[in-house]
Amino acid sequence: MTVAAPAYAVKIKPDTPLPADFAGQNVRLTISAAASAGEVLVVPVSAISSGADGRTTLTVVASGGRQTRVEIRTGMTGDGHVEVTPVAGALSPGDRVVIGVGQNSRGPGGKP
Repeated sequence: MTVAAPAYAVKIKPDTPLPADFAGQNVRLTISAAASAGEVLVVPVSAISSGADGRTTLTVVASGGRQTRVEIRTGMTGDGHVEVTPVAGALSPGDRVVIGVGQNSRGPGGKP
């Protein structure tokens, strides 16, 4: 079964005239609904894990392969990524994080 993506009719008014050969063409448009106040740490959404204790964490992989859970607070999300701020523990730009932690394991080859 194929499910079509939603489509929305949008009318825009460009600041400068568009070339005539653009008429009738499909376009892909990106709309910025929010922006951070500056540089922030972001990770893939699949790196975030929520525990039964209500804490939100991610797992950082050290250079020797040792894994450490870091409690975080999440912020804005977009395009498969989420802004994170460490609450407890260290988290720095360039750190390697584990993805898929806390995700549902069901699926092809997964346990029911």
